[in-house]
Amino acid sequence: MDKNYSDLIKFYTGISKQNWIPLINIKKETTLDGIDDIFLISALIENNQNTITNYLKEPTWGFSTDTFGHSTFYKQGDEIYYVAGDIVDDMEYIVTYRTFNKYEPVIEINPKLIWYGNLLLRGNEYINADNDQPLIKVSKDSVLVERKYLRDFLAANKKVLAICFDNRRYYKEEVRMKYNSDSYENSTYNISLVLNSVEYKENNAMSCLLGKTLLMSTSEPLHEHYKYFFEKDEYEEFIIGVDDNEEPILFTCNENELANYFGANPDAPHFLTPVYFKRNVLDRYTNNPNDYAVSDGNLSYLDRWSIPFTVNKESYVIVWLGDLGRIPYSEQKYWKVFNEKPEGEIEEKFFKRQILAEWTDAILPEKEIFHLIDNINQIMELKYGQKLFTDLGDADKKLKSAFSIPTNNSVTVFQNFLMQLNKITVERINTKLIKQNVPAEELKDESGNALGSRVQLNLFLEKLNIKAAERLDNSLKISYNSRNKLAGHKGSIKEYNKVWKRDAEFKPDFISDSKLLLTGINIALNNIIEELQNDAD
Repeated sequence: MDKNYSDLIKFYTGISKQNWIPLINIKKETTLDGIDDIFLISALIENNQNTITNYLKEPTWGFSTDTFGHSTFYKQGDEIYYVAGDIVDDMEYIVTYRTFNKYEPVIEINPKLIWYGNLLLRGNEYINADNDQPLIKVSKDSVLVERKYLRDFLAANKKVLAICFDNRRYYKEEVRMKYNSDSYENSTYNISLVLNSVEYKENNAMSCLLGKTLLMSTSEPLHEHYKYFFEKDEYEEFIIGVDDNEEPILFTCNENELANYFGANPDAPHFLTPVYFKRNVLDRYTNNPNDYAVSDGNLSYLDRWSIPFTVNKESYVIVWLGDLGRIPYSEQKYWKVFNEKPEGEIEEKFFKRQILAEWTDAILPEKEIFHLIDNINQIMELKYGQKLFTDLGDADKKLKSAFSIPTNNSVTVFQNFLMQLNKITVERINTKLIKQNVPAEELKDESGNALGSRVQLNLFLEKLNIKAAERLDNSLKISYNSRNKLAGHKGSIKEYNKVWKRDAEFKPDFISDSKLLLTGINIALNNIIEELQNDAD
């Protein structure tokens, strides 16, 4: 046990270098060396030099553990006054230590600290709900706050954090200890160390570390809403075409410098100038469906920003030049990396939606499959009271955003595509509905074993005289067997090629195979919808 408290003195005098700042810490630990009794609590003081200077004149705190959170009345002369307990003598609470007669003490945090970043409580942590970063950690006897967040909060509130402590260490000395004291002072702390003899349980000596250290705020708030008023507008330039020498032509995405339908900047490129990108620009977003939503023709980040997009036949992502100027500059820089010279036409449905304001069905095949399955389910619910494809599980609901045709020929990426495709289709087949409408003996093989859900679906659709049933079954069969041979078990390119009836040494193009699988299923689903609708008519 360090009777001179060199460990904590180093910690307190270097508080501004700590990643996590304690607001309160209560610990009493008995070891072979003695007893370590820690008590630390914090409060807010005004951020002005006179207040700071006066507050640091003494190592004593200027408040007690029950100063905050304890409302009371007092009488002065003939007047009775009420004290709310949140602000006392120009000091404001940031954490309280509330005690009760019959119950254990309770630690409570000033809600302003939580509300400042709109933090969300998850377990024992308050997290940034946008990126899941923990910013406050809470336990039964301590509260820690991430330094940058805390200093930002202090700047916004024009406060300084006073971290106050009264720590005792009890231990045995062979010779009676003589009184000794030392002090540590500068512009941000005042600490007193006292060593003396004492009779406490089996111990005859004590060290007491009493004092306070200040955590200063940042010079200005770091909060994004505050920075918004001072940010300099920045815009990237993107390729909008090529010149006679096939060199790229670039222009800013700042809409204030672009032409529009209201006569602005008539000699400049139009707001609706198409800009082309490699398709893997979307990977960042489809791989993070908790934060980003990739719908049919639109990409959005939480409720912060969104941008319309399409993918043309040449697999280029296309967005409008002016829309690029409406996403954050950091995102513009990311998109810039994938920027390409224009190649191919704009997808027709996207043009109709964006320019002609016409309704269209799904643009992207990986989004269309969800639309088609929903249509079939609506028809089946009206007729049978049940969906043909059950709802996605809780853990798979983000598939509507994450599911995407691979952007590279990686086996791993294609394996994930196959797993997701089968979750969306074969694994959702409602065998309960099928069993209610197909005789039980027809749903078994020659050995009396139940047929797989895919085969059951085919039998059910054939009972309904759906001509497209065979086409859907063939597409689902290839998809399901591809997953089994490449992703479901020990992956084998040779076995995968057998599913596609190719030579064993054939080098597959997984991007092309993804499109073939998805297109085949979508066409079959669309045909089934048409047949079901015709029967209904």
